[in-house]
Amino acid sequence: MSERIYYSEEAKHRAERRRIATALAFMLLGAGIGAVLAMLFAPEEGEELRGEISNRVSNQVDNGLETANHAIRNLEDKYNDLRKYVDETISKIKVLNN
Repeated sequence: MSERIYYSEEAKHRAERRRIATALAFMLLGAGIGAVLAMLFAPEEGEELRGEISNRVSNQVDNGLETANHAIRNLEDKYNDLRKYVDETISKIKVLNN
């Protein structure tokens, strides 16, 4: 993967969150397609199959959204911790320089 140059840490973190969200979306899409195909080839009645597909897709979407939100909160927490550490370090350097 090529190294990108960002104009700010915030832009870098936003891009990282987008990449994670995109990866999660594609994983969920693949899981959903796989689940639908598996159920289509299962020996069940049509109405029952459609209900099962609907329930599973809904559950997968809910799980995916929950996972994505958790990942984004985790990244935001790490960003805030890093920002606090950098601010404290800068304050210490300023005190040492005075």
